[in-house]
Amino acid sequence: MLILKFIAQLISPLLAESIRDEALGDVWEAYYKLRAKEVSAILCIVLTIFRFMLLIWASLQIKYLEKWHKNITPSISEPPTIKVLDFPITALTFEDQIQTLRKWMIARESRTVCIANVHMLMEAHGNSEFANVLKNADFVTPDGMPVVWMMRRMGAPSQDRVGGMDILQALCRLAQIQNVSVFFLGSQTEILARMRKSLEQEFPKLKIAAMEPLPFRPLTETEDADLINKINKSGAGLVFVSLGCPKQEHWMAQHKGKIQAVMIGVGGVFPVYAGIHKRAPRIIRELGFEWLYRWIQEPLRLWSRYLTTIPPFMWLATKQLLSSSRFNSVFFQETGE
Repeated sequence: MLILKFIAQLISPLLAESIRDEALGDVWEAYYKLRAKEVSAILCIVLTIFRFMLLIWASLQIKYLEKWHKNITPSISEPPTIKVLDFPITALTFEDQIQTLRKWMIARESRTVCIANVHMLMEAHGNSEFANVLKNADFVTPDGMPVVWMMRRMGAPSQDRVGGMDILQALCRLAQIQNVSVFFLGSQTEILARMRKSLEQEFPKLKIAAMEPLPFRPLTETEDADLINKINKSGAGLVFVSLGCPKQEHWMAQHKGKIQAVMIGVGGVFPVYAGIHKRAPRIIRELGFEWLYRWIQEPLRLWSRYLTTIPPFMWLATKQLLSSSRFNSVFFQETGE
């Protein structure tokens, strides 16, 4: 309860500000905002219970972590992975993942990088085509904290969160040092313009190959060929793609081998970096409540997504933990059964 009170104190001013800023002319919107506190409290409780379950399991398995850690020893050709809901997530530290991406972008290798949170995993869980896209990506980084917690309990006790904003900033910093140009694809013209100003302030020596918004429709074959040619001719070693999940992941998979650059799907990072949306404070991110912070800023867009993805994910994740041979062996050894 102390944790819930602490979270409530953090988010209540934001919720109040959100309600004040929104026009209350629409009856449904007004009703929704009256219920926002109740829904957020329910989701907070469910997520907190899930985290406590993971912590209890961690206390049971701690003396076996060293033995299990050998299960994720990397091979020479592929990075180590741990499966979360049957999807392989790259099990490397933040720095190791960034250094691998740095090598790829310098060599202009055609690679696809997916940044996985709960929403992405649940999209893939219910869609076999998207599941194949995720399983065939070169990197799938753990973005959401529930994904990170799962990996820590499944054999990577020191797993870092490797999120979209942190990847963008780290790689842009390295790109200006390594003289690698960067292509920004997707979003809207106004967002890209504001983003360019922020990039020029933070990374004054960064070579921006281009900033290209895309229409809200499929590209024709001619348009697609022109875009591929533009990206390749720009010499970019890195392409940040902001088309939203799962559209951006499908786009990257379709263009692997055609675009000679590392393609990274960053979802809603562009508007945050441009200053249009605020990023959650570090403490909220580390507690695993960044989703709640985002929901307060965009309640009407995100409420259905969270209600249809977070509870099912926690159910499936709990089933995975309980069915894990690692969990069973530790539980029975500790209880003496």
